[in-house]
Amino acid sequence: MKTQQKNVAAGIIGNVLEWYDFAIYGYMVPVLSALFFPSDNPTVSIIAAFSAFAAGYFARPLGGVIFGWVGDKLGRKAVLTISVTMMGLATVSLGLLPTYSQIGLAAPILLVLLRIFQGISVGGEYTGSVTFVLEHAPKEKRGWLTSWISVGGGLGFLIGSGVGAILTSSFSSAELNNWAWRIPFLSGSIIAILGFLMRRYLTEPEHTSRISDEQSPFVVAIRDHWRSMLQLMGLALSANVMFYFSFVYVDDFLVQTKGIEQSLVLTLNTASLALSTALIPLFGWLSDRVGRRPILLMGSISILLTAGPVFYAFEHASMTSIIIAQIVSGITVAMMFGVNPSAQSELLPEKVRLTAFSVAYGVVLAVFGGTTPAVVESLIAKTQWAYSPLPYLLILCLVSVFTVLTVKESRPPATP
Repeated sequence: MKTQQKNVAAGIIGNVLEWYDFAIYGYMVPVLSALFFPSDNPTVSIIAAFSAFAAGYFARPLGGVIFGWVGDKLGRKAVLTISVTMMGLATVSLGLLPTYSQIGLAAPILLVLLRIFQGISVGGEYTGSVTFVLEHAPKEKRGWLTSWISVGGGLGFLIGSGVGAILTSSFSSAELNNWAWRIPFLSGSIIAILGFLMRRYLTEPEHTSRISDEQSPFVVAIRDHWRSMLQLMGLALSANVMFYFSFVYVDDFLVQTKGIEQSLVLTLNTASLALSTALIPLFGWLSDRVGRRPILLMGSISILLTAGPVFYAFEHASMTSIIIAQIVSGITVAMMFGVNPSAQSELLPEKVRLTAFSVAYGVVLAVFGGTTPAVVESLIAKTQWAYSPLPYLLILCLVSVFTVLTVKESRPPATP
């Protein structure tokens, strides 16, 4: 296998594990909420479980500071090796965790602590992989090659969704609640071991700009590059928020509120994710030819214009509307996930790239991305109005559109 292919494959594998674990947790919320957050009110249990889901994201900025320092001071390879090991340990530990009925209040506390540990470990995973691949890639292929890191995330969600569909169709509710829910978490060890072995022998990118030993990457990033970090955050908003709404929250909504079989919901989700993941490299490839801004503008406007109809389609909850809504969501977020890796990383200078990227991206996922399921569920529960979260989603999508208008074209000029 060529060095370039090895670099991309090694970058992908960690993101497969990262998003597989987060996907499995999201899809197992109906089971985990009862096992770890029992309550007479199922809605309270669901909100608690989604809040624990969000706890992992709250830790991402801290992970970004830690792994950003490691990557900008010691090198990108160290970040990739450490992060995949930590993620694997956390995923397996979650699969071995005793439930509330076995150890009481200690169970949800340990669950939240594991989510925080996972959040720290993934604080530099996606951004570290993108940075590693970008700095190895030929300038004319940056969009194409870095888009495969997003494919890794899509594959993780896809595998998680597929495993969830198999579990819910193969085991009874009693078996799932008793022991079968542990299977997908323990299975994550296979991806972790493979990722560690693939990353162990990577070569460090050649750096033309290094931060001095006496400087703090975090301080330099915040002081000198805060505008670029804000732009990066704006670019990340719409795709991540709509992704977590359409592919994480909606699954539980359709099962709990609309009474649709979980196995059917997860099967539809898996098919939609497969389509979205397959399209991501296309938009990365296009960004190398027509530029980053046209794809960013097309993607962000598409998400904004379709957010309302997608929300309505899920609330209407006919099979036809659900399928159309997930296909539309998958296509629009694929546009942004295809071009964002290269566009975001190219906003930042090499010497603090990993720190600035990791912290900014981590803040977006902590405040807006991972919290989306809990925020949507809470707004609906509080207002008793199904469409109460829609203004929140539309405002965040609008921010992304305005951000694209402030970003300069970052695609490197073609080599004569």
